[in-house]
Amino acid sequence: MNDCAADLTHLQALVFEIEQLLYLEASLLDGGKYEEWLELLTHDISYVARQTEFTDHADHSLDAIGAHHFDEDMISLKNRIGWLLSGLNGSERPPSVRRRLISNVRVLSRHDDGTISAESNFLVWQSRWDDHSVFYVGRREDLLRRQGAQLRIAGRKIYLANPVLPRSLTTFL
Repeated sequence: MNDCAADLTHLQALVFEIEQLLYLEASLLDGGKYEEWLELLTHDISYVARQTEFTDHADHSLDAIGAHHFDEDMISLKNRIGWLLSGLNGSERPPSVRRRLISNVRVLSRHDDGTISAESNFLVWQSRWDDHSVFYVGRREDLLRRQGAQLRIAGRKIYLANPVLPRSLTTFL
């Protein structure tokens, strides 16, 4: 096998591994298995959804001033999960039904420190007991890092295509 074919085989194996991680993540989140989901993240996770202003085109300049739907780390993610599971959150009582689709997974780059930048598209459908359904659509950029033999999510930037959120954000993207 020549070097080019070997590189392609390695890249295909890496994309498959990333897809499996993201599909497992989707399954855990759809099933409300939040503690298990946290195990897919590194302790120093950065989990951010910046706001985008839509005029004639998407303007990402709000990134520079820190406007965001959320900007979380492991502590705030654990706190949000505690709140969601506490029964004190009226907007998730009873819990929503969610299904998510993940697509267009690709490796953007491999870094000298061993981390991997990847991107994917998502569609999350959320339905409430009152038959009110919403869709969240967007793109994610993930920073992945190996912990032992397993890939873990060390960073996520979420770019929502929704110019206005259709309801309070009680789901993870």
